Amino acid sequence: MTTKVGALLGALILPLCGGLRSEEIIHFELAGDHAASLRLAGAATLSPGEAPIVSLTDDSPDSLGAAWAGDPVPAASDRILVHFEYSLSVPGPMPERGALGGGVQLIFAGPGDEPPLKGGESLGVEAEGRSFLGIAIDLGGDGARGPNEPHLEINQDSDPGSEPSLAVSEDIPDILSTASGAGTVRVTALLENGRARVIAAADHDCYGARVVFDELISLERSGDLRIGVAASCAETPALHRLHALEVRTEISRPAFLRGDCNQDGVVCGSVSDLVRLVEGCFLDGPPPPCEAACDANGDGQVCGSVTDVVYLANFCFLGNGPPPPPPWPACAAAESAGEMRCEEPSWCGNETASPLAWLGRNDHGRKEYFRLLDGMVMVQIPAESFEQGDTFFDYGGDELPAHPVTITRPFLLAKFEVSNRQYRRFLDAGGCGGPLCEGCDDTYDFTGGGSVDYDGCHYPEGEAGLLWARNSDYFESPAFADHPVVWIDWFDAVAYSRWANAETSADWEDFHSYGLPTEAQWEYSARWRGQGALPGRYPWGGGEGRFNSPENINLELCNHGDNLGRADSVCSRPAGRSWFGLYNQAGNVYEWTADWYDADAYSTAPRTDPFSSSGADFRQLRGGGWFGPPFSVRSSYRCKFRPQDADVDVGFRPAARAP
Repeated sequence: MTTKVGALLGALILPLCGGLRSEEIIHFELAGDHAASLRLAGAATLSPGEAPIVSLTDDSPDSLGAAWAGDPVPAASDRILVHFEYSLSVPGPMPERGALGGGVQLIFAGPGDEPPLKGGESLGVEAEGRSFLGIAIDLGGDGARGPNEPHLEINQDSDPGSEPSLAVSEDIPDILSTASGAGTVRVTALLENGRARVIAAADHDCYGARVVFDELISLERSGDLRIGVAASCAETPALHRLHALEVRTEISRPAFLRGDCNQDGVVCGSVSDLVRLVEGCFLDGPPPPCEAACDANGDGQVCGSVTDVVYLANFCFLGNGPPPPPPWPACAAAESAGEMRCEEPSWCGNETASPLAWLGRNDHGRKEYFRLLDGMVMVQIPAESFEQGDTFFDYGGDELPAHPVTITRPFLLAKFEVSNRQYRRFLDAGGCGGPLCEGCDDTYDFTGGGSVDYDGCHYPEGEAGLLWARNSDYFESPAFADHPVVWIDWFDAVAYSRWANAETSADWEDFHSYGLPTEAQWEYSARWRGQGALPGRYPWGGGEGRFNSPENINLELCNHGDNLGRADSVCSRPAGRSWFGLYNQAGNVYEWTADWYDADAYSTAPRTDPFSSSGADFRQLRGGGWFGPPFSVRSSYRCKFRPQDADVDVGFRPAARAP
């Protein structure tokens, strides 16, 4: 990535490590001295303090202000991601029906100076004929046009007196109820391949995150774009506050297959890669078109010695060498210029865009991403150490001995259990829409050569045609679309998770290949309470007295004890969320992990990133189910279950690599 964004937001530009990069990040979190780098206009003011914010308006009617993210960004970027976080304070009641309520708008304006502000409604600027896209949260009606309730407008004309030129959505009153109550609304806009997607997120009323707009648009691709946030009070006094503004631009890079020095898409099929490497390095032949692909051992050097030739020969022909390091066996772009150049077109083509959209931080302070393929909110879990096992001596058995475990790398874990709606999307994507789907595989051959067919529609042994479809009143009913999918065996959980992660690796010794958390990762995410603190008995804590005491567990915290007679919504019981903001890790449904079950694992497994990659009969479930007693929904509880089996309270929560 060679595009430069000047002195945009000063020191808040993250270092790019030199050379080509697929992503340039302009990060502005209104923190410390860097807050002064934001360009303010109109009534906008900066409030100093430990966590400063920008007030875009004051508390008077017709107040108007804007904040601009420094210098323009290239309109021709493959992807432009803009994220902002916003809250609203209305001293009096929300706008009456038909009143101009004002609001806030994210603005993409074509080349030129910052557009002048224009009052009257939430649009906030006058585009003066330039290329323009506005994503507006309008708090009230617009007189004779548009909805009379809070709504989202997508505009390309910027004229506050005109009707929304692209779309109006009424899907966001619930998220605006947070803003009017001084909560924070998080909005992410993606511009990619002529398409605009708008994602709204909040941490209240089970809102989670959702796509509120997804359509093709017409926006000029030449020149630069000015990006900012403007707000107007219109007829209703209000304060519109900006908490964070971030811009990311992505330009794809050529991807490579490590070891494929001649760029024919094959490694070890013949001696051609070795010949190309020797000719280019030692026989005055032309330089390789992609040095990174010729760097077989991944040490960042080619032609300095014969190490790459020896490494590739040992792996391909002598049978005594390891495979090339990652990204082998997949194609990927170099992480940095230090990984050698790969600037010319290669067999792998260009890298694919990130499958994740940044959603900011949740109300627990944790980074969140929106996975575009399945619409799942993924929470980043940091690397840390914790005490694994039954630290309260409630149950004993295979939960002992309690022992320290270190998670060495951050990872992503789903904020919610996978819902019926999301699993239906997966089945439809694979062409498997129901119990009579052709090609469903009812065999279980994973312990053999690792060649199981992960098609997402396995049947329990002896019950072909029933699995997830046996209760159509639940799985097919719109009333339960956001409830966890159940009757899921381990193979189906892996199939979904690999699909959602676009995972291609077949290295079954690496737990990342499965797209499920390890047993240790799951327990850590459900128990960690902070540095030096004793792990919680439950995700919300519960460390006093007996495990089944009312102060430790009740129905406001956890769906258990057969209270509802079924699973509840995936975002129910916010009081029972974990330290990281994850929902329903206790009760509701059991959740599959990647591990084989090993009763002696706590005595024999490594203390760093443990993973049981082999076993005989059982995989590992965690978290307890909706009819489980208090002891079974403790975060340390281990439940063995045959991978080919499923049940009415068995679902899953996917994992992914952290960006």
